[in-house]
Order: sequence, then C-alpha cells, then structure tokens
Amino acid sequence: MFSLLFRYIQFVHDYIYYKRVYYVNKEKVPPVGSSLLIVSNHQNAINDPLALEFCFEDRAFYIFARASLFASKFGNHFFRGLKVLPAYRLRTDGEEALSKNESSFSEAGEVLLNGGAIGIFPEATNQDRHWLGDFSQAYLRLAFETAKRSNFEHEIYIQPVATHYSDYFKFRADMMIVCGDPIALSTYYKSYTDKPRTTCRNLNQLIRERVSEMMLDIRDSDNYEAIDYLRETYGIKFAKKHGLNPDILPEKLKADKELTARLQKLHDDNEECAHKIYEDALELKRKTMSAGLKDKVFELKHSKILLCAEALAFVLLFPLFVFALYPNIAAYLAPMPINKKYRKMGGAFTMFQSGVQLGFNSIIAIPLCYLIVFIADILLFGWIVALVHLVCLPPLGLFAWSYSRKFKKFRGTVRYLRKKNTPEVVEIAKLRRELYDLLDDLIDITH
Repeated sequence: MFSLLFRYIQFVHDYIYYKRVYYVNKEKVPPVGSSLLIVSNHQNAINDPLALEFCFEDRAFYIFARASLFASKFGNHFFRGLKVLPAYRLRTDGEEALSKNESSFSEAGEVLLNGGAIGIFPEATNQDRHWLGDFSQAYLRLAFETAKRSNFEHEIYIQPVATHYSDYFKFRADMMIVCGDPIALSTYYKSYTDKPRTTCRNLNQLIRERVSEMMLDIRDSDNYEAIDYLRETYGIKFAKKHGLNPDILPEKLKADKELTARLQKLHDDNEECAHKIYEDALELKRKTMSAGLKDKVFELKHSKILLCAEALAFVLLFPLFVFALYPNIAAYLAPMPINKKYRKMGGAFTMFQSGVQLGFNSIIAIPLCYLIVFIADILLFGWIVALVHLVCLPPLGLFAWSYSRKFKKFRGTVRYLRKKNTPEVVEIAKLRRELYDLLDDLIDITH
C-alpha cells in the first residue's frame, strides 16, 4: 500500500504540482548499495523531504522528521510506512525527550550499515527565505558512531545536496535538487578517534560550505528584501545578458548567485552606493505594486493585434475553462483554510503552505472530488462517459490553471497599456530605467 501511495504522490509531485523538476548532478552520487548520509538545506517545510525521497528513490532511503508527526498511532504507522524516522528537538519536545533520539539514531545506523541512505536537515528547521542557517553537528555524531560500530571498517559517504524553488508557494512552479561531490567519511576516521570534537567541527563547516555553494544563500539579511526583489526583476535581464535562460531554473539559479555575489561585492566596496540602490529598489517595488502592475509588463512588446487575438481566444475557450473547473476548483481550494492559519502564524510556518497544498490535494481532495464526479457520471451517463471524464479531469485541471494564469497576465498587460502615459506609470518607468542602467554600470565595474 505504501509503495503505491509513494508512486502516486511522486507522480503528482513531478508532473502535476510542479511544472518542471530538475535533479542535477545525480551522476556524482555514489552507486546504489553505498552508505549515504544525505545532508541538505531546508527551504520548504514538507516539500524538501518529499523531493529527497523522489531524488533517491532507487535505494533504501529514510529521512528524519519532527517527532510530533508520530504522536498518534495513525501518524506513527503512516510515517514509518513512508520510511520516516522521528527526530526529537530541545526547542519543541523538551530536554527529556532528547534521549529518544538514541533509538532513531540506532535505526538510522542499521540503514547505513546495510548500504541504505539517510536524509537529514542539519538546520533543524526550515527557513523562510533564500539563505542557509547554522548546522547542528548531530548528523556527524550519527555517522561516526555508526562507523565505530563496524570498527571503522565500513565506508560512509556524506552527500551534500541543495534544494531550490522558482517560487515557494505557487502551483506549477519549478523545483530542483543539486547533488554535490560526496565526502568519504573514512578520510576522517583517524582524526575523529584522536580529536572527535575538532574533527566534527571542521567537517561540519566544510559540509555547510559545500551546501551553501550549490544554493542561493543571501547573507545580507538587512537588505534581503531589496536583493530578492532585484534578482526577481533585474535578474531576468542580468541572466539574459550573460547568456543564461531565466526560464530554466538551473540557469536562473546560476545567474542569481552571480548577481547576489556582485551586489555583495558592491556593498563591500561602496556601502553608501549599495544602500542607495537598495532604497531605490524598494521604492520601485512599492510604486509598481501600488499601481497594480508587474515588472515584466515594462519589457513586453505590446501588439494590439496580438492582444485582440488573445482576447478572442479567451472568449472562445471560456466555456471549456468553466467546464474544466468542475471539480478541480473545489480540490484546489480545499486546503486554503489550513494554509490561511499558517500564513497568520508567520515565519517558518508559512513554508508549510505548499506542502499542505500538495499533500492535502493529492491524498484527500483530488481523490474524493474525482470519486464523487465519477459516481455521478456513472449514474447520469454510464460507465464509458464516466471513465473518459475521469481520465480527462487532470489535464482539464491543468488547462483551467493555465487559462487563469494567462488571463491574469493579459489583464495586467491591458491595465498597463491603459495607464502607460499616466504620470504615475511614467514615473515608475523612469525610476526603473535609471535603476537598471545604474546597476548595469556598477555591476560591470565590480566584476
């Protein structure tokens, strides 16, 4: 049962929830049968462990998750069936509960000694932005103590990986996992026996640096909002200027890392100038949002003939769009009350939204809604129509989503053309042009 559930969720994850999923540099991963301790950043609460599960599906793979998920009998049975192990934390479970980690570590050690893989997030919590937190060293204690059980004769590899998303919350966004060069733990067996604390500290720093190099790690927290806005807007132009396609996530990540590195260098060399750029960026963001516009409309070539053709297409396809909403709109909206609570909680809790959307939709909302429609179709139209409609429901749902997104883009373009010559939009275009020109000059100087 759990195997079928795993495959089903994987299909929804890879082909429906996300538009494109990239598993980068998997050839660097040691072959199946090697003992792997997979160390990852934690950018998206529930979707990160799912992505690791699907990336390393070809081997016995277990992952740690917060112990609260195992509190009920159903939760304990369900998550263990999905090869999840409980991790107890001082902040959430109390000091007394920490001793229970020994049992989880023992189970994980058996997996490693039998050539399996263990996934772990040393930040101990998910982040709510593109940056890397501090690493706990508990995973290294697990690795070395497991090696010790084999008298340091069994090889264990530390496999650094990094997760990245084009958008944390949007349905049909892109996601990727980047695999780095594995680290053979046997290289450190001798030093660990001599100086365990020093070895763990130095190795932990090395692994964290490896993960940081593969992800977007924006260290300037004071100016994070401005930097993130610039990479989402000016970053598109920057990527194209450097021969990278901003619509391909691995290439956009490469461009974003280079852009943030150059902005950091500019900040180090000329802090006053960098702060002026960040202030202008935030002002541009505020004014653009206030006008109800998206940055991309300023770059598009607007053809009245093309807009008229798009308007006609929307009108002609509207009946199909309305038909496609049934029952997909109900399944899509079902998790919204739960996600609303997470948004109110703020901080790292906001990162549960996409996981709740994916999990609730795939396990509860979609099967239930589709089953109701299937039964209704059988009663009204018979088996053949019911089966055909059932098969068509997922692509119809994707069509409805695509239609709504394109219509919003179309409406935004029309809004821009109506306001294009107003003083408000003229001022925004001027500020945007001046900021981009300044960035072009300063980024080239700092290169």
